Amino acid sequence: MITSNQLNELKKAYQYVNTNKLIFASMLVIVMSNIFIYNTLNNKITETKNEIADSNPVELSSNIIHAINSKDSIINVMTENNNQLANEIKTIKYAMVKTTTAAKIAEKVSQTASKKVETLDKKVNNKPIIEYTINREAKTGTVEFKNNGKSILKVTPHARENINNLWRNIYNCKGSIKAKRVCVAMICAEHGIAQENVIVDASGRMFRRNGMTSPQMRNFNYGNIKCHKKGCNHRNCDTAKDDGPRDKFVRYANARAGLQAMLDFIQNGRYAPLWKKSKNDEVDIITGIDALGYATANYKELVVPYYTILKDYK
Repeated sequence: MITSNQLNELKKAYQYVNTNKLIFASMLVIVMSNIFIYNTLNNKITETKNEIADSNPVELSSNIIHAINSKDSIINVMTENNNQLANEIKTIKYAMVKTTTAAKIAEKVSQTASKKVETLDKKVNNKPIIEYTINREAKTGTVEFKNNGKSILKVTPHARENINNLWRNIYNCKGSIKAKRVCVAMICAEHGIAQENVIVDASGRMFRRNGMTSPQMRNFNYGNIKCHKKGCNHRNCDTAKDDGPRDKFVRYANARAGLQAMLDFIQNGRYAPLWKKSKNDEVDIITGIDALGYATANYKELVVPYYTILKDYK
């Protein structure tokens, strides 16, 4: 017979592992089989009792022997079934432990991600507001951005041509228009595109008139992306001083490859949550990238004005 403890364990196991229908079905078959066998045994005993009154001693002896043999055989079957049931319960208990452990890990990962997003939201929503005054010179076409009377950025026709050349090269890259505008604004702020001695030619290559050009500028690494490729011998990387005296930077074959790498960089990893929130506008995204540790000098002051210029680009 199935004990009450085994039935209780079975009920508990089923509550936790109700998705494992095959295991439970097999257990249910065992339970029903035991009940059927037990009922058969009771019926046989009842029949034997009824026959005792009408049987002669020889028949009675034969019936008793037959009943004893039947009982032993049935008990053996029930014992095997109970052993199988015990094994099934062990399997489910193991599955319960694994399921509970996996659920705890998933919950911990979810809580960690939620905390990161919450922290990020606080940084973005509590951003300092920078008010800009925009002056446009009709004769020269220069657009000047001022903050509290201080000139922050002058976008001259020369700077506009640099921006146009970057935009022509990024236009066919994969990504939204919003991401492309943010990307170009970041490049402009990082490399001083508005400076008169900085030139971006039609191919998207950047250099300086005075010849003091960084390897990243010459080899289309607009985001100063370092090489972290495992097993790289760095023969095709550029060496430059940054965090260390000889840091390795990725070298790209053309402007499109370098711009695509920059687009992928600012939309993935730690920056990915910024793009998933529909309520975040471009300024929120720019501020969030800065808050998450993107290293660019004068970032808050310069990127937003550049982006204001790029709002007209489609």
